[in-house]
Amino acid sequence: MTSQQASELQQAILRAQRDGITILARGTRKSDGARVWGVTSKSTHDHRLHQVVEVGGRLLCDCPSRVICKHRGLVHQDLVAQASRQPAAAAVAHDEQWSNWMHGGEW
Repeated sequence: MTSQQASELQQAILRAQRDGITILARGTRKSDGARVWGVTSKSTHDHRLHQVVEVGGRLLCDCPSRVICKHRGLVHQDLVAQASRQPAAAAVAHDEQWSNWMHGGEW
């Protein structure tokens, strides 16, 4: 990621936080298995969600923005948070297995 992209991403995340944008839905697209998020929109008043899709390691949004949009920024932030929690969860599971084994259980 270039410094300009990093700056755009940070600005997108700040805009999402300022505007109260949230992720309301998470799922998988049946046709190709792509991960999909439904993200709220400030500009539409009909409670429409923008669709953010992960394709080839990139996040694509159906909004008209020409720069990194707040919807993609919010999903990126969510993915980073998930990735940081996964190693911790794996360590806890390993510690539980170790503790169980130390107290006479099976590994």
